[in-house]
Amino acid sequence: MKLAYRIIIVFAVLMSSQVNAAIITNPVPGVYGEDTQDNGYFTVTGNSFLTEILDIGESIFNNGNVFGFYFQGSDVSNTSNLHIVFDQSDAQFNQALINFANNNVIDVDSSILQSTFSGSGNIGFFVFLPDFGNQIFFSDANLNDNGADIFGSFQNLSDPNVLALLFESPAGQIELVIANNIAPTQRISAPSSIALLMLGCFALLRRKS
Repeated sequence: MKLAYRIIIVFAVLMSSQVNAAIITNPVPGVYGEDTQDNGYFTVTGNSFLTEILDIGESIFNNGNVFGFYFQGSDVSNTSNLHIVFDQSDAQFNQALINFANNNVIDVDSSILQSTFSGSGNIGFFVFLPDFGNQIFFSDANLNDNGADIFGSFQNLSDPNVLALLFESPAGQIELVIANNIAPTQRISAPSSIALLMLGCFALLRRKS
């Protein structure tokens, strides 16, 4: 009975993670496909060129949002691990290049070295809203208060190497950035979760026998 109880609990946890995945609105239907259902992290496939399309802070107030990235597994409570790509001074359609080969960020519009960073591996994204109570949100919902899932990524239908990265609240879009040379890491689908659960069950039963 104890074994069966444990199996039920694990199954409920795995299934709840699928049910709670938020539906983020496609920013440009017909140009981008549906939400890739990423897990908030992306594999780097080359230097990434980014364009800021929408910044709610800039649209409503004088100061814009701060958008950037962090490496998976890093301590995001340490601001030195949050690498800024677009700051409050960047305007709509400003562009930046994340050079992963040289570990730096280039301000394309000004043709200057903006910053350097250290780290490697998969990356996630964050947006900081200084004009909205200094809130910060992460692409990984597990890092947000109450596990809020407000991030989605959408693949360009003409060029699969291009993604739209969108932070969205129930009130509307917060930050929209177009990026290339990153590939979404998928959430574990429900069928995959069940398969992993069954493998775990077989392992437990074998140990019991």
